[in-house]
Amino acid sequence: MNRVSDPSFVDKFFTHSNDVLAVLDFNFAAKRLNPAWEKTFGLARQELESAPWVEFLHPEDRASLTREVERLKGGAAEFATKQARFRCADGAYKWMSWSVTAALEKKLYFIIGRDIGEHKRQDDAAQKNQQFLNSIVENIPDMIFVKDAQSLRFVRFNRAGEDLLGYGRDELIGKSVHDVFPKEEAVILAEKDRDVLAAGRPEEIAEESVHTHDKGLRILHTKKIPIFNETGQPQYLLGISEDITERRQAEEALRRSEELFRLIAENVEDFIAVVDLEGRSLYHNPAYLRFLGEGEPLPGADFFRDAHPEDRERMRRLFYRTVRAAAGCRAEYRVVLKGKRVRILQSELNVLQDRHGRASRAVIVSRDITGQKRAEEKLKYRLEMEKLLSAVSTQFVRCRPEDADRSIREAIKAIGEFAGVDRGYIYLFYDAGARMNNTHEWCGEGIEPQIQHLKGLLVDHFAWLAGKIKNLEIAHVPRVDELPPEALTEKEEFSAQGVQSFIAIPMVYGGDVIGFLGLDSARRRKTWSEEDIRLLQLAAEIFAGAVARHRTEAEIRNLAKFPAECPNPVLRVHEDGMVAYSNIPGLALLRLWKCRVGQAVSAPWRKDVLESLQTGIKREIEVECGGRFFSMILAPVVGARYVYLYAADVTESKKAREDLQVFRNLINQSNDAVFVVEPSSGRFLDVNDKACRTLLYAREELLQMKVPDIEALLPDDAAWQRHIAEVKEQGYLIFEGSHLRKDGVRFPVEVSIKCATQDTKSYLVAVARDLTERKKLEKRVLQAEKMSSVGQLAAGIAHEINNPIGIILGFAQGALKRFDEGNPLALPLKTIEREAKRCKNTVDNLLVFSRHHEIPRETLNLEKEISTALALVETQARLKAVEVIREFKSPDLRIRGDGNQIQRMVINLCSNAIDAMPEGGKLSVTAGMEDAPNAGWAVLRVSDTGAGMSEELQKHIFEPFYTTKDSGKGTGLGLSIVYEIVGEHKGTIEVQSAVGRGTTFTIRLPVSAP
Repeated sequence: MNRVSDPSFVDKFFTHSNDVLAVLDFNFAAKRLNPAWEKTFGLARQELESAPWVEFLHPEDRASLTREVERLKGGAAEFATKQARFRCADGAYKWMSWSVTAALEKKLYFIIGRDIGEHKRQDDAAQKNQQFLNSIVENIPDMIFVKDAQSLRFVRFNRAGEDLLGYGRDELIGKSVHDVFPKEEAVILAEKDRDVLAAGRPEEIAEESVHTHDKGLRILHTKKIPIFNETGQPQYLLGISEDITERRQAEEALRRSEELFRLIAENVEDFIAVVDLEGRSLYHNPAYLRFLGEGEPLPGADFFRDAHPEDRERMRRLFYRTVRAAAGCRAEYRVVLKGKRVRILQSELNVLQDRHGRASRAVIVSRDITGQKRAEEKLKYRLEMEKLLSAVSTQFVRCRPEDADRSIREAIKAIGEFAGVDRGYIYLFYDAGARMNNTHEWCGEGIEPQIQHLKGLLVDHFAWLAGKIKNLEIAHVPRVDELPPEALTEKEEFSAQGVQSFIAIPMVYGGDVIGFLGLDSARRRKTWSEEDIRLLQLAAEIFAGAVARHRTEAEIRNLAKFPAECPNPVLRVHEDGMVAYSNIPGLALLRLWKCRVGQAVSAPWRKDVLESLQTGIKREIEVECGGRFFSMILAPVVGARYVYLYAADVTESKKAREDLQVFRNLINQSNDAVFVVEPSSGRFLDVNDKACRTLLYAREELLQMKVPDIEALLPDDAAWQRHIAEVKEQGYLIFEGSHLRKDGVRFPVEVSIKCATQDTKSYLVAVARDLTERKKLEKRVLQAEKMSSVGQLAAGIAHEINNPIGIILGFAQGALKRFDEGNPLALPLKTIEREAKRCKNTVDNLLVFSRHHEIPRETLNLEKEISTALALVETQARLKAVEVIREFKSPDLRIRGDGNQIQRMVINLCSNAIDAMPEGGKLSVTAGMEDAPNAGWAVLRVSDTGAGMSEELQKHIFEPFYTTKDSGKGTGLGLSIVYEIVGEHKGTIEVQSAVGRGTTFTIRLPVSAP
């Protein structure tokens, strides 16, 4: 039988079909539905059968589909096919393709529905994409055309192509180039088309000329691309053409214009640059490149990159404002060239416009006016400075003697403000040039005066500066921080005052250097030009004259009353030895000489007077007279043939100097370091020998240093100032600090500081005591006290536990004797016995630790005791791959003590070392006599190559019950017992260790006499 007509086969097809199948009556009521309806629409059969089929169709599709189906009743067609949407369970609609046929005799419709939603979406998307692409093609401003690859006839043209050629697309579609262009052009165009199709790859045609319908000859830039079919054969030729006629004409005009521009620009000395509207460089003429000292800037480089940072933004704003206004402007600005040279340019900016009247580029013509500007500024500066100096000189001439100091300060202020500095001052030499004073000073606003601190300065202390001044050299220092090493004192002094730059000009009067004029710049660095220096030299000459005049007038006034008012003896003695004059203090000296005014002094004195007159040289001598010591200056007046004798009683000062020398010798014998410190700067003024030995510096080196250079608590000048304020407030201060030696080692010190005053000047005296040994002793005492306390506690615990442990051990051993090895109770009893012995061993260790037994004292051979102990640990070492190395430097080295305890000490140290090397290593045990300065001691060292210990761990290793081992593997008493044994034998123990670098224990024990 045919399977298709088999009802069971039809039922299976109806049931398993993925399409929706239905049998409806002519009223669209469901007679039969296959399961695919429920899967496709999510509607239950009852819902589908509750209403006519057409009620589930989308309202917009229902009428048209119904009309198609109704036509089947009249036999008009065998099938009705229609796309219509069908409602789902969630209310949404699915696109379905419906095929309907009618069984007229049974008045039934047979319906097949297929889900076409995805196809529908793809078709819609493709249609939208096609519309989108068509829109792009039609709106591209370039001509786009498509030709058939075989006939080379146009099959597509966009709107831009119609506008360019002047033909409608209906006039072009189906035509070839021979139908549109002149013959010569058509041949060339067609030949190029065939070349592109034959090559099978896109080709770009830079220029091709075509005649258009109403625009004449046009120049096109065209790209032609072959389009292939599915067999790989060219099917179409796509062309994209850009009309570049106006561009080429503009470029040609621009080329001719630029040639003319370049001809001019490259043969002028002015600097010419062309930039775009964003200020980016397009062109620099050769003169500009030579000025910049570099090659052609990269296209697009910022034109204003060379402008001075202070002028750059101003020039940018001016440029943009000029471009927006499309007008010209002129400006002056600075540029920074290679080597940081600064030049001044005068530039004229003009804006170029395109054919539409819009700004397109800018031309900047510049010239270097640096020389002109500087010449103008120098001339102006010189005229103003000369005017100022003339006024100053006139003021000095006219001022009264009592107003001289004020006039000098006002003149310094005027010159300082004019020169743009922060401080001006005058230093004058005295005491035969050995000392100097800051006599006059002016300070700008916010600058702290220094004049009060700068009196009586030793010239040799500022050897570099003084050397230049006395050699009539100008000390011009633009950067204080770059002063040479030999000017270290000057560098520190000026830096402490906050000075960045300074200049000092010698003041010369009568051929002698009497001092110098100085100017400081604190707020910024400053360099003085040669012209500045020349004018300042002139100022220094004016000041030298004013100061010398002021000094001479003061001397004249003082000389008139000097002899009478002088508190020291003043005598005038003629060449024959007669005393012609004496002030009142001089009479006391004459009484000691047993002489009076009008009488001659004794012969030895006449000899000194005559020698002074003969040489004409002022002399200074020290003499004893009547038990007193006098310092005398003999000043000869050669023409008048007499000598002025100025005397001063130096008895007390001489004694003070001698006492000072004794005091210095005592200070140098001190066991503590002593420092004399200058308060404001923290500089060392003097140190004793102990300070030099302790810090490993020579005295000369320390006198160039400050407190912050060695004291950790005072790392900088700010910390020193806070510290010194506290000392001044309390009068003294004691603190613990840390000093730094020359070799980089720090050590603890106790420092006491007191304020001291001498000759109205304040000093600090600091005494530093090295606490290294005291700290070590304190550490040992603390450890001993700690061990003693723990020992007392351990002794009590040990005695309380000892008795019950003994009972447990005794009963366990007694019980074991009653059972043989096979008895089940034997193993627990052995465990009790083993653990009881372990407890008893711990108790014994506690008893050793707590010192509750007397150590027998006998003479021991240290090598023998160590060897006995090593024999007990070597087996353990071999099991753990540890190599034992022993070295005995003194075979007959003897100590007094307990041999068992010494062995126990060595065993504990070696066991710990072996445990520290779980992967194997080396255990070294050495013993011998200690060399000086520890002679008389036996030294034992136990070293390992294990994991080592951190500094924190080393602080606790000798504490009882402190262990890093796992639970049950150690009691933490091993090193505590070692520490106790060493202490009982009057020895010391030290440890050196670092993580990953092993550990060394060093034990020193007193040697026994032979």
